[in-house]
Order: sequence, then C-alpha cells, then structure tokens
Amino acid sequence: MIKKLLLVIPVMGAIVLIAISCHRNPAQEQIKKLKELSLTFAKDSLKLEADSVQIVKIDTLTQLGYAKITLEMLENLDEQYQLNYQKALLAQNDALITEMETYLQQIRELKQKFITIVDNATVDDKKAFLYMYQANFWRNGGIFEAILFAMPNYKIHDLNPFSNNLLEKSIL
Repeated sequence: MIKKLLLVIPVMGAIVLIAISCHRNPAQEQIKKLKELSLTFAKDSLKLEADSVQIVKIDTLTQLGYAKITLEMLENLDEQYQLNYQKALLAQNDALITEMETYLQQIRELKQKFITIVDNATVDDKKAFLYMYQANFWRNGGIFEAILFAMPNYKIHDLNPFSNNLLEKSIL
C-alpha cells in the first residue's frame, strides 16, 4: 500500500505541475498583447523598427484617473503658453500675442471642464477605462522609452484633449 502511495504522489505532482503550466495567466496575456500593440504602434506611428520591447509598468486608469491626467496635461500647457504669451508681450509681436491669447482661452475653457469633472467626481472611479504603461523599445543597442495609453480593446489612444477626448461624448 505504501509503495503504491509513493508511486501515486509523484504522478499527481507531475499532473499538478502540467496543469499549472498550461493555465493562462491574465497578466502575462495582457503584457503579450501590449508588446504586440507597442511594436505595431512604434513601426506605424513612430517609424521606429524596434528589435524588441519591454513593458515596464502598467497602470489601470478609471474615467476619473483619465480626467486627472488630462487636467494635469492642460495645466502644463497653460503654463507653457502663458510663458510664450509673456515673451510675445515683451517682443511686442501682435500676431503672436493674438495667437497665444486664442490658445490660452481654448486651454482654459477645456481645463475648467476637467476641473468640474474632477471636483464633482461625475465620472466612474471603479471600472477600468484605459491602460497607461511604460514601454522600452530597443533598437541597435539603444533604448527609446515611451508612456503609452491603450484602451481595454487594445488599441492605442492618443492623449489629446482637444481632438481625441474619450470623455467628450459621455460627459463634456
């Protein structure tokens, strides 16, 4: 009886190991999909033929997280265009002053909409809305790092609140 038991234990252990190795890990599947997506994006949009890509970190964003990142981007744009506006004033460049005023107005209007979203939490803060991830591309021994955004259906999202705002249809 003991001899039979000693024979069964290794066989059962082998079966368990085979079952574990055949089980698909969702995180590994996600990384695989993001690698494929990233290489295609690098080739088609960045015109970069990468030898390989490493997914360094993945964060899941909710709609509220997306709104906060977009708001941060708009605040940075506001600061940059405000500096350019000040330079145009010093240079007394009327055409550039008018252009900067127009851009600043557009930035601030959109920024106010996102402030309202964030302050009132009028969007979902539970469900995965977008993946934000860091991808390191290697080519000829060099490295190119990028922060990319992918939708849950694994399509790249260009974070541009003026022309490609994912919340625009549902909230704004």
